[in-house]
Amino acid sequence: MAIDLSEVVNDPDLIQDITIERTTGGHFEKSAYVTNAPTRFTIQAIFDPDKIKEVMPTPEGSRATGHITVLLDRSISLFTTHDRADGNDIADKIIFDPGKPYEVAFRIISTNESYGVQVVDAERVGAI
Repeated sequence: MAIDLSEVVNDPDLIQDITIERTTGGHFEKSAYVTNAPTRFTIQAIFDPDKIKEVMPTPEGSRATGHITVLLDRSISLFTTHDRADGNDIADKIIFDPGKPYEVAFRIISTNESYGVQVVDAERVGAI
């Protein structure tokens, strides 16, 4: 019997709202390339820091500092980072505390399916 976690990622006692920021590319205006404004949407998921040493206590609560793992429903599509020679690494970002001065972003680096859920690995964007 295989383990199926698909019901867990929809359990209201375990999930939380996470904001996803998606860059949709851009377009040319005359000879200049203009990037489109990123769109944000909210999904529900379970997240966890990869290692306990990557948790930093703050007055608002503990925060992940480097890498996180996110479990979510398989039906949600997320874009991952691609290695491109031109440096244009477009990926969805997970945003914690959106719109606040201490907003934290994690770039999605890989996704895979395991135990009936989508497992997403993400790394923090910018300095800690």
